[in-house]
Amino acid sequence: MKKLNWFARPEKFKNRLIMVILGVLIQGFGLSWLIEIHFGTDPCSAFTQGVISHVGLTFGTAQLLINLILFIIIFLSGQFFYCTEKSFSDTSLIGFGTIANMISIGYISDTCRWIYSRIFPAHFFESMPVRICILLPALIVFIFGAAMYMTAALGTSPYDAISFILAKKV
Repeated sequence: MKKLNWFARPEKFKNRLIMVILGVLIQGFGLSWLIEIHFGTDPCSAFTQGVISHVGLTFGTAQLLINLILFIIIFLSGQFFYCTEKSFSDTSLIGFGTIANMISIGYISDTCRWIYSRIFPAHFFESMPVRICILLPALIVFIFGAAMYMTAALGTSPYDAISFILAKKV
């Protein structure tokens, strides 16, 4: 019987879990700035923004549902494209980081944006100088957060897992 290696607890698990939590918090914070300045986000978040423009969901809820659908596709495709050496759905990419990313980043972004709406004037993020000044720091924060949670190696988001799986198979 094949042993499942998802949700495994590798050495230094506590340190890695802290990295995942901090990375997801940082990434959600950076994403909130990217959404506010309207210069674009990562592809998954851009897709989510497109979805919420047509349905009555918050960004966090839509992000969770989209990631849940991708998560299910990963497992269903693993059943359909099973090969003896390794399943199409590489469960080593699924772990605590996957769940933290799926559940948290969208809601963290929503929460940060709610806080901004209470702190900053109504049209603060519409000024081009402000948007330009925020762009580079927002990108750095977002990328640092993503690198931090991925470096912990406790799983990636379903969106990222699909690209890693396809890269291995193509």
